[in-house]
Amino acid sequence: MNPAPPTTLNKETVRVWHGWINIGDKEVAREAAAKGLHVNLAITFLSLRKEVKFDDAQLWFKEEVVKWVYELLDRKQIFKASHVLKNVDLDASSEFSKIFYTTSDQNLREYVGNHLMKAEEMDENLQHLWSFLTLILDNEDLFLEYSVPIKSLECLDKTSNDVKSEMAIVLFLKTEDPRLTRFLHSDILWKHLLINNDLHNLLMWVNIRYNLSADDLVEGNLTELFKKFPITNQMIEVVASQELNISENIKSAVYNELSKFGIFRSEDRNDVITILKRLKDSFSMPFLYNVFEKPSSVLNLDNFLCLLIQHCLEHKYLIVLNTCLEKFKILPTIGKNEEINLICGFRSLVNNFDEIRLCENIFNMSSVLSTDILNYFYANPVIVLSLLFFTKKINAPSAILTKETLMVNNVKLNDCLESILKYFHILHDIVSNKLNGSPKCTLKLYDLITNHLGLDSQSLFEFQFKNDELSKFYVKNVSSYGYAKVVGYKFYLKESRPSIAAKLFTISELETDKSGTLDENDKKVEKENSNIAVANFNCTEISSSCVVFSEIIGLDSTKIRVLTRTANLLHGEHKASPVELVLNSEDDPHTVQKMLEMVLMEKIETNLFATSSDLIEAFKVYEIIIQYSKFNNIKFPESFLRYCASNNLWLPFLLLAQLHEYPLDQIKLLIQFFKSPNMLEHLTHGVVNDIHLEETNILIRERDSRKYLLSKVGVRRCVETVDPQSSLSVKSQSSRESGGSSTSSDLFEIDISNIKATLLQTLIRCHNSTDPPKALLQASQLYRNPLLAILATSYEPDSLVTNWLTWLSVSCETCKVFTNYETTALSANSVTNLLDNCLKHRYPKTVLESFEIFLPENPLKIFMEFWTYCFQLNFNNTILTQKLSSFEGLLKMSRKNSIISDTDHEMTYLNNKIWIELTALKLLAALLEYNCNSLYEQILVVRNLCKIKIWTYLSCEHPSFTNVLKILETLYYNNSGVGLDLSIMLDSKNSRQAIINCINKLLERQQYQLALQIAQIENLPPDLILVKEWQSKMNDQSDQNFWNTCNETFTKYHVTADCVVDFYIDCSEKISDLLEKFTLLKMACEWASKYELTCQYELEKKMWLAFLYLEEKHRNLDVFDIKANTYLYKDLIELVKDITPYEGELNKDFMSVLESILAFVLNKNNFWLALKLQKIFNCKNTDLETLKLCCSLAEGILLPYQLSAEQRLLLSNVNYLRTYSHRRTFLSTKFSSISSSSHSPAASLQMERIENIESYTNDTLAVLKLLTEHLHNGVEIAQNIFMYYRISINIEFPYHIVVVTTDYMKVLKDALEDNCANKLDVVHDFILAYKWSKHEIADFICEEIVNAVTSYTNLTIDHLLMWDLNMDQDFQLVLQLLQDSCSLLGYKLYSYASTLHKAHVESTQVFQISDLALIIELLIRAHDCFTTDCNMEGISIILKKCKEIVSNLLFLQDWKLMVRLLTGVARYTEMNYVFQILKENDQFEYLLRKGFRKDNTLKVALLEYLKKYCPDNKDLYKIVALHFALFSEVALLWEREAQNVIKNLISVSILEMQNNRVTVEEEPFILLQNTESTKICLNKAMENYIHATDFHLQGERLTKAANSAKQAELIALQMSLLNEVPQNTSVRCLLNLKKHQIGDLISTKLNFQQSLILVDAYNFHPDWALVLYEQYVVKNNVIFLEGFLQHLPLTDTLVHDISRKFVHSNVNSVNEVKYMKNILNRLNSLHMKYRIASELGFTDLIEDLIASGQLVYLKDTVWKKGYKN
Repeated sequence: MNPAPPTTLNKETVRVWHGWINIGDKEVAREAAAKGLHVNLAITFLSLRKEVKFDDAQLWFKEEVVKWVYELLDRKQIFKASHVLKNVDLDASSEFSKIFYTTSDQNLREYVGNHLMKAEEMDENLQHLWSFLTLILDNEDLFLEYSVPIKSLECLDKTSNDVKSEMAIVLFLKTEDPRLTRFLHSDILWKHLLINNDLHNLLMWVNIRYNLSADDLVEGNLTELFKKFPITNQMIEVVASQELNISENIKSAVYNELSKFGIFRSEDRNDVITILKRLKDSFSMPFLYNVFEKPSSVLNLDNFLCLLIQHCLEHKYLIVLNTCLEKFKILPTIGKNEEINLICGFRSLVNNFDEIRLCENIFNMSSVLSTDILNYFYANPVIVLSLLFFTKKINAPSAILTKETLMVNNVKLNDCLESILKYFHILHDIVSNKLNGSPKCTLKLYDLITNHLGLDSQSLFEFQFKNDELSKFYVKNVSSYGYAKVVGYKFYLKESRPSIAAKLFTISELETDKSGTLDENDKKVEKENSNIAVANFNCTEISSSCVVFSEIIGLDSTKIRVLTRTANLLHGEHKASPVELVLNSEDDPHTVQKMLEMVLMEKIETNLFATSSDLIEAFKVYEIIIQYSKFNNIKFPESFLRYCASNNLWLPFLLLAQLHEYPLDQIKLLIQFFKSPNMLEHLTHGVVNDIHLEETNILIRERDSRKYLLSKVGVRRCVETVDPQSSLSVKSQSSRESGGSSTSSDLFEIDISNIKATLLQTLIRCHNSTDPPKALLQASQLYRNPLLAILATSYEPDSLVTNWLTWLSVSCETCKVFTNYETTALSANSVTNLLDNCLKHRYPKTVLESFEIFLPENPLKIFMEFWTYCFQLNFNNTILTQKLSSFEGLLKMSRKNSIISDTDHEMTYLNNKIWIELTALKLLAALLEYNCNSLYEQILVVRNLCKIKIWTYLSCEHPSFTNVLKILETLYYNNSGVGLDLSIMLDSKNSRQAIINCINKLLERQQYQLALQIAQIENLPPDLILVKEWQSKMNDQSDQNFWNTCNETFTKYHVTADCVVDFYIDCSEKISDLLEKFTLLKMACEWASKYELTCQYELEKKMWLAFLYLEEKHRNLDVFDIKANTYLYKDLIELVKDITPYEGELNKDFMSVLESILAFVLNKNNFWLALKLQKIFNCKNTDLETLKLCCSLAEGILLPYQLSAEQRLLLSNVNYLRTYSHRRTFLSTKFSSISSSSHSPAASLQMERIENIESYTNDTLAVLKLLTEHLHNGVEIAQNIFMYYRISINIEFPYHIVVVTTDYMKVLKDALEDNCANKLDVVHDFILAYKWSKHEIADFICEEIVNAVTSYTNLTIDHLLMWDLNMDQDFQLVLQLLQDSCSLLGYKLYSYASTLHKAHVESTQVFQISDLALIIELLIRAHDCFTTDCNMEGISIILKKCKEIVSNLLFLQDWKLMVRLLTGVARYTEMNYVFQILKENDQFEYLLRKGFRKDNTLKVALLEYLKKYCPDNKDLYKIVALHFALFSEVALLWEREAQNVIKNLISVSILEMQNNRVTVEEEPFILLQNTESTKICLNKAMENYIHATDFHLQGERLTKAANSAKQAELIALQMSLLNEVPQNTSVRCLLNLKKHQIGDLISTKLNFQQSLILVDAYNFHPDWALVLYEQYVVKNNVIFLEGFLQHLPLTDTLVHDISRKFVHSNVNSVNEVKYMKNILNRLNSLHMKYRIASELGFTDLIEDLIASGQLVYLKDTVWKKGYKN
């Protein structure tokens, strides 16, 4: 329903109202919203039309506006949408936010969101949701499990926080995007990691939260998140939750990690076993107490100890409890019980030992162990006895005897005495003896035999009791029946029957004695007996029988026992049999003694004899070797005594010497091994000097000198002077030992024989000597008293160094008696060696003290203090660095002499920086090597040295401490059993030797990998290691790839080629398998060729021979990996001379194989290998000869006119050369077809003729081309030669330089810069000849493009040129060089442009136009590359970057570059925003410049844009259309404008008819009023159609031009009709008619001319028969008929149709008949005229026709039918 306008409206709004009547509701709402003028009126109109309330209409109106806004946003018209919303009083920002919030369209959301962000109108929450949703959509595959897809912000926002957090966690773990952190929750993140078994992140979170000093973590967003999120108790409890179904491994790992920081579950905090298990599994048990002291720990140390004590008490783990509480005080909170009291009591006893506490502890322990103390004492009498003896108040012996009351801690012990006496039989006997006296023994020998052995002594010794003779156990006549052999005593000895043997021996001895030969046989019998015992040393029965036998017959059995035991001791200690050694010991007893001494010293426990039993046992063990020495009359063994002396064990020393009567001379020498000067003084006094004794002393007289040691160490019966020989020996010894002493040391300033003088006497004697300081030094050495050396300094302060060295050597017990240290002090090396020797004897503190006493200012004192800290493992790095800094500071103040002289009389070396540093380094080495107790301790020290970077404090040459540490750790952690000699290692000159020694030891142990690691650490060649390793593996090879693995190992570790080749050759000589032998020779040949060894050609010959002898199935040429190479033929000729041919002969089969090998090699482009094979085996090959000729021609060895007959035959066309020699023409690029010209851009360009080139080059090129075409094998080699030669011609470079150049890229660039000819061809040849990779090609072209574009943007050049090509037109030729890899170049160009753009954006400087121009051109070229490859991804990134560039250009207002970017990329649909920018800024004319007229895509894009986005801007449309000569488009515009005018005119006319109360539906035609406005509209429409006709004609669209002209005529007709009527009178509207209206008009109202115009305008096909019938027959419109006949013919069909209509008419008037006849008369066809007249009954017409004579033949027919005149 169309509502009537309200009466309150003015004329304008009424017209608006009437305008809305003819359009739909949607159009009404949009029109009102677009104009914003009549919004409320429109709502009122809609409410009336829809018959709804105003509010409902208003709601519908807003909904419709919002729909329209959606459509505008889809078309990217957000500003128009914003305008529309403002027009309807809606907040655009809030509406856009709603759309942004609710839409599921990602593109729409992106577009609106960017607008809101740019306008700074987006809520912060929406921003975060947007970034969250974007990440979700980018990673949709991660969220397939969610049933409801999240496509909008609203959906995401309404999702529960837990789900959002879970999704955010998944995204964050993948992207680590910090924008997600606001959606994350710690508890959900914790659960997620647990459920997904992400143990790594869980442990990292724990460590970050609680390990505050964790500096080794990689910083990142995830790390920061873990720092931010706490780990709550609830999260810890979740780990054990059954709902999450977490694996036990994850649970344990998490809880174990938490336990490192003292964090435990609430359930576990009271379970000490679980706590300890957690700590054990987390390897935190060694730091248990530190864990509970951490601030994060939920248990403190007291809580843990309480739990531990409680657990141990419950389970009676008292030992564990005591051990664990050892370092802690037992707090009162723990509580007291028996066990705790017991531990406290024991601690008190240990700290303050006394008998009272001991008794208390014994009693308390008994109380704990028993329930009934008395029963316990009964069962354990020892405890009672201890209580009795250790209780002071009780006299145990008297109490036992007197039986007085015994009370201990209120417990009566008298009843327990009986158990004590029963348990201790001896004590019982003592008590009984005290009480009853000693018992008498009544036992006899027979009772002992009966009771002990269980024998019947009465029966056994019956003969004894009866006084009978002993039975005889042999019969004389038995020999006649038994074995006929004399059985002697030896037989019975071997049968372990010594009594019978002795009986037989005695009998034989008596018989011998009668002959007077008994004494001569004693030694013989003893020797035989000894031999039997030694031979059977491992049989106790036989050896014991020999001993018994010797004793029975009256010989000393000691020797037999000694020899037998010696054999037992040596058994298994020597390769030779111990029997042979002992039996032959008379010949060489010293060897046996030495071996025996080594064995015994190993058996003796060298623990300094902690107990007397140890000493006695050692004496017993060592006695055997002394006895052996005595029997063999050799020098007594000394090892035991030396050991005692070196450890200052004076008592064992003297006891052994006394017991075994060691010779005095031997004792004198052994005493010198005592290190204690006091002991040495006393013992020397006893040995060297006599003790003056009075002979009246009865004790001395009665002593047996053989039994007392004093007689052997100096006590003499006579009072004599010292034995001159002994004194002389000491002097000679001291003189011998003072190797470096001066002549003055030969005379002693003291009496060395007087060693019993006191210190005061010694000082007085030295002071009174001629040279007191010298005497003091000698006395210091003699008496081992370093104090005397200090006192000597007071006499001669200048001799400070000598005194220092004397003091040091005496204190360190390294001094040899009477050594003169004056000469030592003169040599810097000697002083260093002495200090080194002291440290080798483990006297670091003494060396430090020597510096503190004598040289406190010397830097070495600081250094020794530094080392003392290290030696004590006190790694306080602050103190250590301070010490080193002080040492370094003192060094800087020292002299910097570069040379240390051998003899320095002024001893300046003490202040020489070089000597101090070298000495410090040597002392450091000695300290590490000899003063560290273990390898682990060495590692600790060196590790700390590396930590403080000790090398920074040293300026002298030193080894790498880091390497030393690595080596030590490698040896230690691999349990190598081999050490590194640090005393050599830290000597920079010998460090390599130390490594070599270590490696050699490892090799001996076959620890090859360990040796290899050490060699790698020190960068030593691993040759020997690897060769030995693979030699050991060769005999046990089971892997098929054994030799390949071996070769890979050699290659990996860069083994020397000579070593590898020798190894392979040696192995090949040992192997018989032909295939394996070939494999080894091949590997050797590869190594020799790679490193150009002299033997490479000989090896190659052997390899190829081995290959020929292989079976055919193994003869695979692919194993050689033959690669192309490039050499000059001249050089190859020289190299071939070094190859010796194979002297043997090869059969035909081998020669055919060689032919196939040569063909294969040539096809692999290895010309050099082919030449070698030809020389080695002297074989011929046509292709190879052809290639030789090509090389000779190209290198200028031959000219084309100097070919031999054989070479000319290769050409196969003799006249060819002659032809080319006269033509002197250059080849075109068609020859490039040799090298895949189908892909070459050169094929598209004709090579220019090169002038001023020597004539032979053209002929050479032609000959090379011909030779190449005739090749069967090696074609690619010839092609390369051809291309190299062509390159040399084009760039005018010598051929040999082109071939051998390695920097071909530079050669090419130089040639291009020098403007060489045929640049594209040159580039193409370079690419193919030098086998450029895709990346190399792309890099080169990219660089060239950048250079060309840079020049283009900096210079005023019309066109962008590169290689003489117009890049806008010929860039595709360049891209053909890349074939299918254009995208690679595109990415490089884009990367360069993007980097350049980013640098400019980030810089503070303003954009330069030239820089932007460079970026734009590069983007255009990159887009061309992507387009060529159809790379949509690349195109998209270009378009994205273009948006950024356009924004910069918009800021700079540079419209020219903006248009250049648009037209260069030519993606007008995607970049139509540029059109909008240009239009909004009134710069659209930049698109209409002269150069763009031929751009059809731009033309189409512009028109599409204008049609879609600027439909109302007709002027602009016309300008664009005219610019591009789009006449038809302009014509269409004029037509549309005319149609709009007509449409508006008709609408107004309808309104006027309604105003005039004319019913439009009832009126057949719209009526136009004859007013000025109507005429103006019609005139305007007619002019528009005339313009359209004109433009159609210009566009040669004749049909459309005719149609427009017809429309103009129709409007003119309408105007003529208006002009015919008075003003304000209505006429029928001829415009926009329907078909029935047209027919009605031409049939009734219009004349023929008007009708014809109307019919032509509407292209209407009228029924002319009906029109003529109505116009002429009915209405007698003769003018209409005349007009018709002037334009159209009166056809038979037309007249026939008129006659039909005439017949069908019901009543025909006379006039109608008349007019019908008139039409028939005008018909030309007589037959049709006759026929119609006959049908209509027009007889008069028929008669006239017949009468006229034209139809005479019809007369009879007519008459016969009865026609009458």
